[in-house]
Amino acid sequence: MVVLQERRAGEWQDVGDSLEPDVHPLLLSLAKPNASTTGRQGRGWIERNKLTYGDAVWVKRRDALRVPRQFEFWDGGRTVAVPRKDRPWEPAYFEYFPRNWMLTGSKPIRVDPKDAVWFRHVIDPTDPMRSLTPIGAIRMQADASFEALRAQVNLFDRGLHPGAWLVPEEGSMGPGELERVQQRINEEAAGTDEWYAYRLLEAKLRLLADPMSNVDLQFVEMLGWGVIEVARAFEVSPITLKDFSKATYTNADQAGAQDWETIRNQLDTTLDELNTWLVWPDFGQDLRLVARYAGIGALQDSMKTSAEIDEIRLRTGKVTINALRKRDGEEPVAWGDTPIMPSNMVPLGSLPQPGDGSAAAQPDPEPTNGALTPEQANAAGVLIRSGFTPSGVAEALKIPEFEHTGLLPVTLKDPGDPGADPTVEGSPPPDGSDAPQDGSDAPPDPATSAALREALAVIDRTVPEGHRRRAKNELRKVFAR
Repeated sequence: MVVLQERRAGEWQDVGDSLEPDVHPLLLSLAKPNASTTGRQGRGWIERNKLTYGDAVWVKRRDALRVPRQFEFWDGGRTVAVPRKDRPWEPAYFEYFPRNWMLTGSKPIRVDPKDAVWFRHVIDPTDPMRSLTPIGAIRMQADASFEALRAQVNLFDRGLHPGAWLVPEEGSMGPGELERVQQRINEEAAGTDEWYAYRLLEAKLRLLADPMSNVDLQFVEMLGWGVIEVARAFEVSPITLKDFSKATYTNADQAGAQDWETIRNQLDTTLDELNTWLVWPDFGQDLRLVARYAGIGALQDSMKTSAEIDEIRLRTGKVTINALRKRDGEEPVAWGDTPIMPSNMVPLGSLPQPGDGSAAAQPDPEPTNGALTPEQANAAGVLIRSGFTPSGVAEALKIPEFEHTGLLPVTLKDPGDPGADPTVEGSPPPDGSDAPQDGSDAPPDPATSAALREALAVIDRTVPEGHRRRAKNELRKVFAR
């Protein structure tokens, strides 16, 4: 399916497709190129001309507003692209020679490149204005076969091709006996072709060369084009041409997928030519034609494989989002130039910051009022529980030095410790309140209260809910000392 897209706010969005062309005049003109041709016939005409002549030309027929509405078809066999003198790789104009134009006295018709859509199969490397066609190889093979046939006919007509030479022993037969034996051979061993009859010689002669047969000349082989040559020229599989000599269940499916790949490449090339010669010059750079292949089952494996390869290259940081979008003809996004890396992959020797979502180290957040940020507190706890010393942790995280209380984590409390029994002094109250448990009624110091509140807030954000009360109680003990 062919889709028309428009660029809006930097993103390509669908406008319409070939199934519903009424939404845009461009789609309407492609759905019916002229009064006698349908859209499918027009696309087929392009491909047949590419394969037969190497190129084809659509001449734009515009309405009163200079918008292309219909197209006149010029076949490549009668159309010539004349190069510019200052830039021979660009056409100055296209010239069309009507049928019998010399006999009727008519002149070639010229059209400016801006009024033509030029479709080409392969550009001739020796002449940029000339196009090559795959059928050229078939024509060459046919010409060679015809010449081989003509040469063999001449050889058979003019050459000596006896079936064998019979030479009698010296003096054993005279001329009369030889004639009698030759007559008997002709009567008893006569064939449909006298060229291959046995021949008698009167005397011993030196035979310079053995006679050639049509087996030696490979007569039938030289007349045939060969399925492989045809398949190679037209980029299809021999199985498609009904040659099942080497077909299996596996390569039969692969052959179908390969044929669809050829069709996809040809259609993408044709759409690119339509964009270059029709869409952008006449309708603007913010429109384009693309093809959708989601409904073709034979192409899904290759498209899935391509998407998986892109995903691997993205995950390993080999390409960026914008690089892939540029390749697919899409506009870049603001965040698309940053490589994507898995969170579990970091450079050797670096320390990932917990909670930042990437392996790259980020600048340390500035503490507020001398207190640790939640990220710093969480990182410090992880490192301490892993066995690192407080001084090493402070240096690694760039935080003020601190001392370890020597207490075990709340999840590893000894059953005999008073903090493990909620009924003894110093344990959290049964009602779940956060009131101090040291039994002191003295008002707390304001600075200590502020630091305690900051630390309690950190516990609320970092400690699981089931362990918060005990962690807060242990924290109050530390501040009470």
